[in-house]
Amino acid sequence: MPPGTGYAQLSHAQILPLTGGILVTTPQAVSTFDVTKAIGMFNQVNVEILGIVENMAGLSISGTVEGAVAGTKVHFDAGTGSETIAVDDAGKFQTVVPVFGSGGAERLAQTHGFPILGQIPLDPAVRVGGDGGDPIAVSDPDSIVAKVFVEIAGRFAQRVAIREHASLPILQ
Repeated sequence: MPPGTGYAQLSHAQILPLTGGILVTTPQAVSTFDVTKAIGMFNQVNVEILGIVENMAGLSISGTVEGAVAGTKVHFDAGTGSETIAVDDAGKFQTVVPVFGSGGAERLAQTHGFPILGQIPLDPAVRVGGDGGDPIAVSDPDSIVAKVFVEIAGRFAQRVAIREHASLPILQ
């Protein structure tokens, strides 16, 4: 659902049988403030929070430096400071630049005791794949973002399994 604690969110939480909620924030303080209000709403309607996902957790950048050998350093100004990355044996590099700051999900997790399910950086390939019906986890499974989506899905499944297991009767 979109961020907030409006009528749509409250109605869904009261009407639908929910297994739990996943909070989505961005690193910025204004987003974590909205999520804090959502936590109060979920608590009010007795919906367990399964975890936090941080969206826009930086910008995924990758490329190739032609003729570079493994370990060659690439230096660039990321707008938030200088970044240095080493290339692999094919001259390729990948990094995530925190253009929107960092730490929003960590602050919420520490304050409220929810696990962080993952931090998703921006990558234009996600939009391209979404528009074309080809998810990045399928079209580019080795990308940083695809790996993060797979990790989030796994952690979410673990949290649901733990929650469901907790309600099973103990057999003697």
